[in-house]
Amino acid sequence: AAAAGYEVADTTIQNPLTNKVLSGFTILSNKLYSTATLEQLAASGVTTLQPVAGGGRIVWGITTAQSGFVEEQEISIVFIRDRVAKTLRAGFQGFIGMPQTPDTGAILNTRAVIILNSLVSQGLITAYANLSVAQDAGDPTQWNIGVSVQPTYPVNFIYIIVNLGKL
Repeated sequence: AAAAGYEVADTTIQNPLTNKVLSGFTILSNKLYSTATLEQLAASGVTTLQPVAGGGRIVWGITTAQSGFVEEQEISIVFIRDRVAKTLRAGFQGFIGMPQTPDTGAILNTRAVIILNSLVSQGLITAYANLSVAQDAGDPTQWNIGVSVQPTYPVNFIYIIVNLGKL
């Protein structure tokens, strides 16, 4: 419930939950887990918290998806995926019910580029590629728009290597 409240209040959906402090509750000190246990819980898709004054710090904001793909496990990326789809659908809604013209493909392509550039400007995605706009081969009343997007990835971990010895 605290994480849901935090997410609703944070309108920047690309912000990950990892390392954020949720407040308004107390986690007893006897509820501390070892690093190994926290890693096992995360591998199972469990978001855990470590006690801090007045609440808990999220160890890793992760979903229960166990595919191994960060795009399905990281909550902020899932939110970005959903927002991109919703934005694209809304951006093309005005074309539904309109008659086609010889310029329909070019107009749809231009609209897609404008929407995608807007998503880059908002910081939701960092790049897009392979935009295709084509009339469906089987149903001439349908237009198919496809694109690959790169979400704004969070920094959840920093792995540090230190070598000791005579240099």
